[in-house]
Formats: sequence, structure tokens, C-alpha cells
Amino acid sequence: MHKWAMFILFIAASILGLSVLIFAPPSSGEEVIPEAKDNEIQFILTNFKFDKDEYRVRAGEPVILTMINRQGTHGVMVQGTDINLLKDNPSQEVVFEEPGEYMLLCSVMCGTGHADMVAKLIVEEPLEDGDAAETNEQAA
Repeated sequence: MHKWAMFILFIAASILGLSVLIFAPPSSGEEVIPEAKDNEIQFILTNFKFDKDEYRVRAGEPVILTMINRQGTHGVMVQGTDINLLKDNPSQEVVFEEPGEYMLLCSVMCGTGHADMVAKLIVEEPLEDGDAAETNEQAA
């Protein structure tokens, strides 16, 4: 009698497990990337390329630089600074004091296209007080 009870419990658990697998909503298979904050620049990296050719920030304003690896293993180095985003340290808050241009390079040897994995970070002039008010009015 005990064997029959165990057998019935096993069959019931198997049916329940299969029904969960069969009726579960399908997965899109794509990684969900969190939406960037207002003061955040996301570098979304795939094999041998950044998601954009250039990124823009304002001088004097704090910005969070975040690296997201979608394919392969990469790092982001901002040439001429000590910024190097890696798997263990994918985000860093920084303030660029002066306008200018910085090359973004992959800092992890990622394969044959590694040398071509570059982008540009453009640090623009800070907004003047009047410009900020104008921008806020246009946004409303």
C-alpha cells in the first residue's frame, strides 16, 4: 500500500512539473537592460563594438558611467583618465571638469576585433543658468 501512495505522489508531482514547463509564458531570450537614469550613460557592449559611436555629457555635472556586456567579455577605459569599468566594477560616478573629447577603448582583450572596439565620449560646455531654465521650459 505504501508503494502505491509513493507512486501516485510521484505521478502527481511529475504532471504538475510538466504543466508548469508547458504553460509557462515564453521567454524572449533577450537580456533585460535596466533603463538608464537621467544622469547615467550606459555603454552597451557586444563583440567588437559599442552600441553608439559617441556619447555626450556636460562638463561640471556628475554622471554615472555604466558598462553592460551583452556579448563577450569587455571593459571600458576612458583614455586620459583613470576610469576603467570592468566586470567587477561596471559603474563609476564621475565629473568631467573641462570640455573635450575622450576615446573609449575596450580594456579587455576580447578577440580579433578588439583593436576596432572604440567610441568617443564628448564632454560639452556646461549649461549656463539661462540655458538650464530655457531647457526646462522646453521640456514642459
